[in-house]
Amino acid sequence: MNKTLKLLVLFLIGAFVVACGGDDDDPDTIDDTGVEEDAGDAGDGGDETDGGEDVDGGDETDGGDDVDGGDEEPLNIVETAQANEDFSLLVEAVVRAGLDDDLAAEGPFTVFAPTNAAFEAADLDSAAIAEMEPAELAAVLAYHVVEGEVLAADVTPGAVTTLSLDPEVPGAPAIIEDIDGLTFATAPISTTDVIATNGVIHVIDEVVFPPAFNAAETAADSGNFTGLMAAVAAAELGETVATGGPFTVFAPADPAFADINLEEYNAEELAGILTFHVVPGYVSSFDLASGNVATVNGAEAAVVVDGATVTYEGATVTEANILSSNAIIHVIDSVVVPPVE
Repeated sequence: MNKTLKLLVLFLIGAFVVACGGDDDDPDTIDDTGVEEDAGDAGDGGDETDGGEDVDGGDETDGGDDVDGGDEEPLNIVETAQANEDFSLLVEAVVRAGLDDDLAAEGPFTVFAPTNAAFEAADLDSAAIAEMEPAELAAVLAYHVVEGEVLAADVTPGAVTTLSLDPEVPGAPAIIEDIDGLTFATAPISTTDVIATNGVIHVIDEVVFPPAFNAAETAADSGNFTGLMAAVAAAELGETVATGGPFTVFAPADPAFADINLEEYNAEELAGILTFHVVPGYVSSFDLASGNVATVNGAEAAVVVDGATVTYEGATVTEANILSSNAIIHVIDSVVVPPVE
């Protein structure tokens, strides 16, 4: 009995060992299955990546074609104004004046563009614009335009020449100042650098008007230059003062002629003296600096700037920046004589 029990125990132990050995003989099956499941997971993940085509955006990027397709064609100055509702009155004025083709041309131009509010403040609504003579309106609008592209970074105080509508006549002067902010011909500049294909627009808050008179008319109208205009007439320079330019005149006021007898000079001598008071181009007080400047006479005159005091060949400037259609006038307190050769 004991022997039989022992044999039975040995048999059971042997069977257990064989069974355990069989499990160890097949480990790769478990490992392979694990890999296949992982691979399956990766494949599923691959589907998620495929689903990620939405993220790819292949389609969303296509949707981005709306952005590409939304890229607007570059606009010229006229088209830029037409695209902005706040320039509707400006556009009406430009079309009425017949300047739309000019301002859509190659340029480049710098336009100081008044807003609708600026036009309305100047009593220039649609009805008023429609009633204005095109030539009169064109002269006003041209005074808001400077040839060349002048970006805000390049805008400095000083005189600029506005657009001329007649090649035989110089454009009128305007002055840019920077005292309490940039202004163009006294109009505050509120927005800068609206870029167009043929130039740039700076937005201003007022409509500005060109000088009404030429240099001769301005001097006569002031009543302070009767001696100067008598000398101009005696020198036979009246037509030049009225239609020439652009130039800058350092104009002696009447007291400066008190001790001068014009009859002592012939026309040529007077012309030599008077042209010594004239500098080519537009030169505002903001442009003046100490040094010599060339005059129409051919000789150079000495300018000295000492704070607020400016002298021209020793004569003190008592009033600056009087604008006419073809000149800037600075008033001086004495007549200056060119150097003797």
